[in-house]
Amino acid sequence: MNLVLMRRMNLANTRRWIALSMLLGGIMGSPKPLLAQDLPSAPVLPARAVLTLEEAVDKVLGSSPELRVFRAEIGVAEGEVTTSRLPSRFNPGVVVEAGPRLNTANGGALAEAAITVTQELERPQRRQAREQAAGFGVQVEQNRLEAVRLRVASRVQTLYAQFWLNEQLLRLTIEREQLAQNLLVGLQERFNIGDIGLIPVNLAQVELSQARAARERQNGEAEATRAGLLIAIGDTPERAVQPISDLPETPDILPALPRVFELALEANPSLLAAQIAQQRAEAQLQLARAEATPNLTPTFTYRQEGPESIFLTGLIFPLTIFNRNQGLIASAESRQTQTFAQRDLQQLELRQQIEEAYARYVASQRVLQTYSSETISAIERNQSLLDEAFRSGKTGVTEILLARR
Repeated sequence: MNLVLMRRMNLANTRRWIALSMLLGGIMGSPKPLLAQDLPSAPVLPARAVLTLEEAVDKVLGSSPELRVFRAEIGVAEGEVTTSRLPSRFNPGVVVEAGPRLNTANGGALAEAAITVTQELERPQRRQAREQAAGFGVQVEQNRLEAVRLRVASRVQTLYAQFWLNEQLLRLTIEREQLAQNLLVGLQERFNIGDIGLIPVNLAQVELSQARAARERQNGEAEATRAGLLIAIGDTPERAVQPISDLPETPDILPALPRVFELALEANPSLLAAQIAQQRAEAQLQLARAEATPNLTPTFTYRQEGPESIFLTGLIFPLTIFNRNQGLIASAESRQTQTFAQRDLQQLELRQQIEEAYARYVASQRVLQTYSSETISAIERNQSLLDEAFRSGKTGVTEILLARR
């Protein structure tokens, strides 16, 4: 009975030992740890050209296809202004007539020729409303361009921040790999002189492998964000660049949230464009109403009938029996209502965006303050104490690995 119990205990211990060996990287199968001279050296980031945030923003503002589209829209609006300022939108018309005039009573014929000149005159109300609408159109497109400039610049700033963050994380993973490698070298030396067993060495090997894998993953993230940033600013993704080493130590302090709302309502180009669009819609409505009254077209005719010369003047006045511009007036009224709704919608969306961004900003400020005042200094003190305890043999490798992580 005792013999059977002892065999079962030995079998259970053997299974536990095999499981522990597999967890630690195969201690039973690899009794000899990797020698220090066989370890590959930790990578070092190569020197690359520095790409600053200002350079990235300037580059995208000068080459963005999205901005070129809106610049072209300004050109279209300026063309409408040029048309509205012409002396007349209508060119003169000339009618030339010539032919024989048969005199059946006398059995003869006379030569007859006539020239008629017409010029449609635009009503002053039309001209003024059209010029106002065209001028407001240029202002709308200019503010839309400015809104797109801000959006494009903000997008590049976000990409640059991600690029900078991934570069810093890559440096941390490289530092972690270097620390793990130094720890493994130190443990191997202690193992060689018989000071420690094989388990701490294998633990350090596992830590080094994990650190190396984390560095490879982070290197991929850094490369992806770098390529994305370069593509966004119109550069080749293969270009080797690096961000600035450090961000400003003291970030800008924003005013209180109500003041941020006031500043946004005063200077946001999208809202300014919506406000000017309301004025343009009002001018277009006035133009549609003015076009309900037709223009006058004076005429001047010179006619030659044989030896006789005849001068005639006339006036063409269209009769507004069927078309009184009802459709265009209704469309202009609807567009005016639409501009008010669009401005309210943009104001609501802007308020939501500011609320969300300000909440993230406040949270980041609190985290930064906590890290700066408490966390980092406590971690540094704890790391120093653990290093001293490890060198004196008062703590083990597991505590060191956890602290360094």
